[in-house]
Amino acid sequence: MGRAVRPFEYSLGDRARARAEVGIPRDATVALLQPGAYVESRVPVAELLMAAWKILPRSPKRLIWLAGQDFADLKSRYGKAEDLILLREDWRIDRLMAASNVLITKANRTTVYEAAAMGLPSISVSMMVNWPDDVAVANVMSNQALSVHSLTPERLAEAIQEATASTPTAAVDVSQGVVGAAKRIAHHVERAVPDAAMVPSV
Repeated sequence: MGRAVRPFEYSLGDRARARAEVGIPRDATVALLQPGAYVESRVPVAELLMAAWKILPRSPKRLIWLAGQDFADLKSRYGKAEDLILLREDWRIDRLMAASNVLITKANRTTVYEAAAMGLPSISVSMMVNWPDDVAVANVMSNQALSVHSLTPERLAEAIQEATASTPTAAVDVSQGVVGAAKRIAHHVERAVPDAAMVPSV
């Protein structure tokens, strides 16, 4: 059925509009960290990411961080950091993705799939807390799967530069959410059973 990905209101073609709405310079290098449910106490990447972001040789640049439950702690630690946009939450995630050059995740399968569907390169940083997701994201062509155990700020900064220089083709093998998946299931059933009347009732 393809990967289950919800329909988007924004695409990479809307980048200029998305950046204007979020308040990001048109010429900035933008990274979006979308950690999902993996809080820092379980999958800590803050120090590593901030060190990598500091040495990233780009200007202007913006790091958008969807902090969720970690918002208060991260604000106290990095609230004054330059080029950091710290958000507790923002449900218009596809707008943030459209505004970004690269998406960074804590190996969240759905997040990586959504980035791939949009044509946005991604980097997944894993601590092997969810093996199925680790396997899934490692097989997405537009994603760089990295292990936090061997990752240095220099290597992460390099990965960010590699990702922002890439232009992956948007993945088309997606189901467009639950409704899309249901339609595709029906389509394949109809192809397999051309005459619905021949299907015995239950």
